[in-house]
Amino acid sequence: MGSIATPLHAHPLEDSAVVYYDSGRFEEAAAFYDRLLAEEPQNPWLLYNRGNCAYKLGRIGEAIRYFLAAYRIRPLNEDIRHNLEMALARAPDEIPLPEPFFVFRWLGIIGSLLPIRTWWILALGTGAIAMTLMGIYAFGFQEVWRRWGFYGSLVAAGLSVLFFLPAFVHGQQLKQPLTVVVVPECEVSSEPSTTAPKLFVLHEGAVAHLRDSTASYFLIMIDSRRQGWVKRENVEIL
Repeated sequence: MGSIATPLHAHPLEDSAVVYYDSGRFEEAAAFYDRLLAEEPQNPWLLYNRGNCAYKLGRIGEAIRYFLAAYRIRPLNEDIRHNLEMALARAPDEIPLPEPFFVFRWLGIIGSLLPIRTWWILALGTGAIAMTLMGIYAFGFQEVWRRWGFYGSLVAAGLSVLFFLPAFVHGQQLKQPLTVVVVPECEVSSEPSTTAPKLFVLHEGAVAHLRDSTASYFLIMIDSRRQGWVKRENVEIL
């Protein structure tokens, strides 16, 4: 599990993190990556490298948390996917990762190919072109201008929608809160209380949807048959 250099956003602290990681001082490397992630929390390469530190330290739940966060941003990266699969293979509970409907999954993957801001710029730009061409169609004096304005506005409007959908779907997927168990064993209760009946037990590395929260508990859902409340300190949120 080697580190990946951070493209485009090189930082002096990263050199120190890599030195500590390569020398086997994973706690120190993790501390540097935490400082870097405080500045760039959505940087997939920093998340990936932070996950490597956790994996080397034997903190499987923590490693899954970082690998999964990186994977959601860059689902086509082979290194991220491979390390996530390795960490999941070491998790005691065989719980599949939450996956969206295949149409939304592929839209999200397409959306991950470019920064969301770039998709929005493309969508707004082609939308503005569509409006301009529609104006030519509505107010043009020559028939040929009006014809080209009409067809051109349809093409530009279609492109605007095509640019908008991947950005919107990928952005919504990144906002969907997930939890990862980071303690060896985590009890799931029927109510957010220490006296509530225990429904089942999850183990380190288990991933679930976050549905609700109180001051001390999270309501998580694995599927329609398995949901309940867990203590906040037992899980981390993506």
